[in-house]
Amino acid sequence: MKALKVGIGTCVLALFALAIVQVRAEEPATANFERTWARTDRPVADLIVSRTWMWGPEANTPGIVEPYEEAPGNARTVQYFDKSRMEDNSYRTDGPPWDVTNGLLVVELVTGKLQLGDNTFEEHEPATVNVAGDADDPTGPTYKTFGSILDRQPSEIGTTVIQTLDRQGNIEAAPDYASYGVTIGHIDEVTNHGVAAPFWNFMNSSGTTFQNGNYVDALLFPNAVYATGRPITEPYWASVKVGGTYVDVLTQCFERRCLTYNPANSPGWQVEAGNVGQHYYAWRYGQIPDEATPTATTTATATETVTQTETETPTGTVTVTESATASETETATETMTETVTETETVTVTETATETVTETATETVEPLAEPPLLYVSDVGNDRVQLLEADGPYVSEWSSGGDFDFQDPYGIAVDGEGYVYVIDRSDRRILKFDMFGQYVTTWKTFNADDQIAGIAVGGPLDRVYVTEWERDEVHMYSKDGQFLGAFGTTGIQLTQFNTPMGIAADSTGIYVADYGNHRIQKFSGAGDFLDAWGSEGSGDEQFSFPFGVAVDSAGNVYVGDSFNNRIQKLDSDGNFVLNWGASGTDPGQFNQPGGVAVDSAGNVYVADQMNHRVQKFDGTGAYIGQWGLVGNASADPGAFNVPAWVAIFDPVS
Repeated sequence: MKALKVGIGTCVLALFALAIVQVRAEEPATANFERTWARTDRPVADLIVSRTWMWGPEANTPGIVEPYEEAPGNARTVQYFDKSRMEDNSYRTDGPPWDVTNGLLVVELVTGKLQLGDNTFEEHEPATVNVAGDADDPTGPTYKTFGSILDRQPSEIGTTVIQTLDRQGNIEAAPDYASYGVTIGHIDEVTNHGVAAPFWNFMNSSGTTFQNGNYVDALLFPNAVYATGRPITEPYWASVKVGGTYVDVLTQCFERRCLTYNPANSPGWQVEAGNVGQHYYAWRYGQIPDEATPTATTTATATETVTQTETETPTGTVTVTESATASETETATETMTETVTETETVTVTETATETVTETATETVEPLAEPPLLYVSDVGNDRVQLLEADGPYVSEWSSGGDFDFQDPYGIAVDGEGYVYVIDRSDRRILKFDMFGQYVTTWKTFNADDQIAGIAVGGPLDRVYVTEWERDEVHMYSKDGQFLGAFGTTGIQLTQFNTPMGIAADSTGIYVADYGNHRIQKFSGAGDFLDAWGSEGSGDEQFSFPFGVAVDSAGNVYVGDSFNNRIQKLDSDGNFVLNWGASGTDPGQFNQPGGVAVDSAGNVYVADQMNHRVQKFDGTGAYIGQWGLVGNASADPGAFNVPAWVAIFDPVS
C-alpha cells in the first residue's frame, strides 16, 4: 500500500529532513486564512505589540490539497505555518471563526493516528520530534513521550507544579521547581486535566488584534480552547536546549498545540505556542513510512476508499465511533477524552424546587424605582448589581452552593429572579434579585456551549442559546426541559452560532451571530420572521451579539463587529443606528449584550472598553459605568462585561 503523498511543490520538500527547517515564505492561500492570521499575528508583524506568534511570521507552504472524507470531493485546502496548520472549514460553516480551524495536530502526533476524516484514521508510529527547544536536543521530551503519559492522574486546582518529565517518559517530583511559583489554574471539565495558570491566563488573554482593517483590543481567541484545544496531559518541567543552552521550560500538550512557559523570557514571550505546524509537517511527510498499516477498532472494520486528489491516497482507513462537534472539524481519538453522550435530561431536585417557592415568599417584594441593572462581569467571574441611575449596589461570585466560572448570559424574570449562565461549568444558576442563591440547573453536556438566556415570551418560558449544536433550548421556570428548535445551517430556522436572545409577548428574538441576522420565533419555537444580512449598511449586521426588545416592540441589536447599536421596528424595518469604533461616549469596542427598561432606555455591554453605557431610545448618550478601556476588579468596574439585564417592575 502506498503512503499518503500530495503534490505540493519542491519548495516545501526541504522540510522533510528536519522539524526546524525554514522554507520559503508563502502568502496565505485564501482570504479566510489571511483574516485568521492577521487577527492575532499582524499586530506582532507590524511591531504594534511584542508577544508570541500564534501562527508565525508567514506561511511555510503554499495551499495544499489534503484528503478529508467529509470535505467536498473528499479533499480540502490546508496550509502550514510554524505554529499550526490552517484548514478550510468553510464547507461546514459560513463565518468566522470556525470557517478556519487548527486541526487536532497534537492528538495525531502523540498517538500516531493520522486523521483522514471525522471518524477515519490511519495508524502510524507517534512522532519522535522534540516538542520544545532545539531539534537536535537528545534529551528533551518528544510527542511520543507525551503519548505515553496520557492517562496520568490529573492535578488539583491550586497545586504547585513541580513534576519533571524526561525523554523516556519518567516523571519525578522536583521540589526546587516550586520556586517558579507555577500552580494549576483551571481543571478542564471534559478531560479533567489541570491547566497551568500561565497557560490558562494566556488562553483567556486580551490584547491588540487586527479586525476589519483596524487594530482593536479584544480577546485573542473566541473562546479559551479555540486555538489550543483541551488539555490532554498535565504540565511538566524539563531542562530543554534552546539556542544551544539548556533552560528550564514548562510544557503542556493540548489537542491542537503544545504550550511552553519559559520564566526567563520577557513577559510577552514567557508563554509560547510550540512549532507544531513544523513538527506535524515533518512527521506526516517525512517520518511516516511508505508502507502504512491501518488497523480497525473493535467497533469498525477497515474499509476500502478511493479519494480523488492530485496524487495517491491511502486505501486503508479506520472508522471509529466518535463524532465531530459542530464547531470543530476533527474528533480526538478514544485515548484522549471520553465522549459525553448527549442528553436532553434536566436534573432539578425536589429540594431545589421547594427552595424557589420559599424564597419567593420571603424575599421578592415590589421594588421601588430606579430599576436594577445586572452585569455579567466575565473576566472577574462575578455578577455586579447596580441601580440603573448609577450607584453600585453589590456583587456576587461564589457561595456555599456555587462558584462562577465565566458567568455569561443573564436574564431577570418578572418576579425578580436572576438567571445566570455559568459558561465554563455548563449550567444555569438562579438567584433572587439581590444575589441570594436559589438553585442550579445542571442540564448541559460537557461539550455544550451555552451563551444567551431570556425569560418570558408568549408562553413564559426560559430560553437558552446553545451554539455548539446551533439550537435554542426551552425550559419551564422550575427547570423542566420543554424542547429545542433550530439546526446548523444558513436557511431560515437554522443557526450559525446563536448568541443573544430576547422575549416579549409576540415572540422570541435570536441573534443568529454567524449568519449575520435576527430571527423571530413563536413561544413554541415556530419560525415567524428574519431580518438582516452581512454588511455595514442599514439593517445589515456583522456578527450581531446581543438583542433586546422594548414595550413597543422595537428591537435593539448589539452589532458587535460594526461597533454600533441598530434599532428596528416591530416589523423588522430599520429605524436608526448609533455608535462607532472608539472609546468616547457613544462609541464601542465590540458591543455585546443589550437591555431596555420600561422608559425605553437602552443599556449596552461595551465589552472591550470594559464598561456599560446607557442611552435613550434615540441613541442619545446618558451615562456609563466602568473604567473606559481599563479592566479592573474594583466594585463598579469591569473586565469584559459581556451581558446585561434589567429588573424593572413597571415593565
